[in-house]
Amino acid sequence: MTAQFDGVYSVIASAIGGSSIATVKIENGHLIGNDISGSRYAADLSDTGDGNVTFDLQVQMPPNVFGIWGTSPSETVQTRSMAIPLPATVFEGKPFTIPSYDLHLVFRRISDDFEGLAGPNGLQQMIDHLTQVQQIWKNSDGG
Repeated sequence: MTAQFDGVYSVIASAIGGSSIATVKIENGHLIGNDISGSRYAADLSDTGDGNVTFDLQVQMPPNVFGIWGTSPSETVQTRSMAIPLPATVFEGKPFTIPSYDLHLVFRRISDDFEGLAGPNGLQQMIDHLTQVQQIWKNSDGG
């Protein structure tokens, strides 16, 4: 049963094309999330019964964003779908490498207070926060 994985996670991913940080929410076997490049994530999780979980993942990347696993940027929205088997221990913060993508992942459970960052308005929340921080630093630096 995938309900045991319900929660909000910070996900760090690194591969040949770079690194990214995402905030995702898992609820009742469904994942939604956003990363710092503006990409959006959706997945259905299924427990395979052998200590693994399969993510039927869909990633939507906006124009001019490269995939960290080595895909080139596009002038249009790109959508990638893939089924990824992961050990259930990945939800305990244990690093895992997906060999077929040479992709390294770390999932960290974070406070549910951050679930908005994973939702439909998550990207705007990130932008608003960074805009506020930018102004604070500008004021702090005397400019």
